[in-house]
Formats: sequence, C-alpha cells, structure tokens
Amino acid sequence: MKFNFRVATREDIPRALQLAESIYGDRFPADTVAAYDWLEARVYSLTSVVLLGEKAFGVACLSQAFYEESLGAYLLFLGATPDAKGEGIAIFRSLVAWARERNARRFILSSDLSRDFKPLLRRLREDFVVKELLEVSL
Repeated sequence: MKFNFRVATREDIPRALQLAESIYGDRFPADTVAAYDWLEARVYSLTSVVLLGEKAFGVACLSQAFYEESLGAYLLFLGATPDAKGEGIAIFRSLVAWARERNARRFILSSDLSRDFKPLLRRLREDFVVKELLEVSL
C-alpha cells in the first residue's frame, strides 16, 4: 500500500499537533506552546526528522554521546489514528531508513507516555529495513 507522507515543515506543525492530540487524548501535554516549540525545534534541526502523513506522524533524532562509540537514533514520537491502516508502520520504517542513511548503528525505541512497542517489534522483527538496528528502552 502506498502512503503520502513527507518531511514536515513549519507550516505543518499545527496539523501535526492536532493529530497528536487526537491520538494521545488526555495524555497529550496541556502546554501547547511548549509542544509547538518542541516540534518546531525538531523541524529545523539538522539531526532530526519529522514525517507527517494523513493519519500518522513520527519524529526521530540522531545522537552520539561522548562515551558512545557510534551514532545512534532515537524514536521521539510515533502516533497513528486507529484507521491509519499501516501508515504509522510505513512512517516508522522510513524513520529507521533515514537513520541508517546517516550511519546510525542503532535505533532506540523509548516511551515516556507508557506506550508498549512490543506489538510493533513483533510485526517488524524480520523486516530487512529495521533488523539489527533496533534497541528497546521502556
């Protein structure tokens, strides 16, 4: 299935935040100014990417601490509406591919909103794009 998602621009931020609020409901931060500022920083960052679709979006960044031997990527946000029909998975695969193209040696999943990534991992365990790059931190 083909999805129409793309790298988000500053003009996309209000729609992305509206989508995030519809996905996360009452767990979405009440401070919308801070949420806007956070997403805007990711849009303009050379070490982050924001991918926005019709019913899903994701954010990832690159990082390498002074004590790490290699570059890593982190999933900062991934959300999809219940009717997204695979768009969230497609965005996730593209985030991993983006990280790999930039020589990331690992892609770390973590969630501060109590999201369980196990179903995603089961679905993608043998995926050639993500295999051997994923780490999970819950």
